[in-house]
Amino acid sequence: RSRMGVSEVVILGRIETRKGVPLFMQGVEMARTMMMQEQEGSHMDQIAFNVTLLGRLDYVNHVMAKRWLDERASKWPLPPKVLSSLGRDDALRYLTHEGRLVVIPSAVENSPYTVLECLELGIPFIASDLSGIRELIHEDD
Repeated sequence: RSRMGVSEVVILGRIETRKGVPLFMQGVEMARTMMMQEQEGSHMDQIAFNVTLLGRLDYVNHVMAKRWLDERASKWPLPPKVLSSLGRDDALRYLTHEGRLVVIPSAVENSPYTVLECLELGIPFIASDLSGIRELIHEDD
């Protein structure tokens, strides 16, 4: 894969609290704030990158995920895209496009297959440093 910049961050997995959705959203907001500070004089709407949530909708902090996401991102320059109906093959095909970075911010995991899929297909990703995930990644990766 080329070294093209990241134009879209994608959380992969069920859209629920224990999969790290609140942490992901907070990270997106922090990244945008830092980028705005680095590019002095820019407005938030100029510091836009796409955010996609790819997975089945569940509950986030005891609220239906769609409602929680809408409220959390109400002031974002670009609303997050939710892809909750893609099958496994279509989801992986979606992730292989240039400029997409997968984020797996789970708070609790054993051995997530999504990490192996990303490694196998060469999909760039960032994952929580949990024991279940850590053992799946070779130090050269």
